[in-house]
Amino acid sequence: MDHGDFTEGSPDWELAAPLERRPDEPLVQKEYRDAFSDTDLLEILERSGVQRLVVAGAQSDYCVRTTTQAAAVRGFDVTLVSDAHTTTDAEHDGVDISGEQIVAHTNMYFGGLRYPGRHFAAEPHDRVDFAPAA
Repeated sequence: MDHGDFTEGSPDWELAAPLERRPDEPLVQKEYRDAFSDTDLLEILERSGVQRLVVAGAQSDYCVRTTTQAAAVRGFDVTLVSDAHTTTDAEHDGVDISGEQIVAHTNMYFGGLRYPGRHFAAEPHDRVDFAPAA
């Protein structure tokens, strides 16, 4: 994937420090806002028996929101880490929207999402439980 400053293999394309990928971890290279679209992410998760995703990242109003919604549609439980996603300020139809407002709206939207038999939450990092569901 090449998105301007994020050329595949460049330092900006890599995980942000201090995150490091282990050699045995799968790498999903996405080209669209939805990390499931035209990738092998679903197959990797199914093969690993994953039932719940914990999501953080950028951009809240594009990749984060689209991927969390796509995971919900595919039957995963999802926790959005409410203080671990970000975006830039935006403008739409002459209205300026701050990045903080977009993050807050994304948290509100996802925290209120309901699908039958699924669990969704928007929780700050210090309240995220990584234990497998009982």
